[in-house]
Amino acid sequence: TVEIITVKIWGDSRRVDEEGTYKRLESTEKQVDKGKYIVLWKPEAGNWKMFRDIWTSSLPVDTFATKEEKTIIKN
Repeated sequence: TVEIITVKIWGDSRRVDEEGTYKRLESTEKQVDKGKYIVLWKPEAGNWKMFRDIWTSSLPVDTFATKEEKTIIKN
């Protein structure tokens, strides 16, 4: 499950920017990741469409990396 909280929205008729936070939970409701995101929206054919997005975790890489990924990161 991913919980998304929009913190701020700003823009005009040509583009809207959305800034927020997220947290990802396992099926047991244990939190496995959290971070921030930004989405850029543009109007297309009368509807707002996601144009660009980026997210970044607030946790250290080894918090959620597999054992193999941790080995690669350290080397």
